[in-house]
Amino acid sequence: MDSGIKNYIQVRSDGCILDLWSDAFLPERDTSSAICINENGTYIPTLFPDREWEGGLRNDMNVPLYRWNGMVVVERTQAEIDEELSSRPAPDPSEQDDIESMLVDHEYRLTLIELGLD
Repeated sequence: MDSGIKNYIQVRSDGCILDLWSDAFLPERDTSSAICINENGTYIPTLFPDREWEGGLRNDMNVPLYRWNGMVVVERTQAEIDEELSSRPAPDPSEQDDIESMLVDHEYRLTLIELGLD
């Protein structure tokens, strides 16, 4: 039976999937740069209509877990995920990191004063 509902994905240039939606809930959303992965989809979209999928497009480090290979959705390998993580720039220090750094510096300066090396 034809549901008339389409399921779409949005991918970045390397094919990693960034978004998934159904036109049942977002009929006005622009699909010109999207890929329709199921012409006879469901209200709640799924990447894998032929098997159970628990959802979640990214891991806890915000790395996409799936990619479009030009024909179907595939899971990314751990090597692909690790490579993406290693290529990311180091994060800016947190406020807690800044405070800890200032405390270490302060302790160091006090130690120099106590030893008469200031």
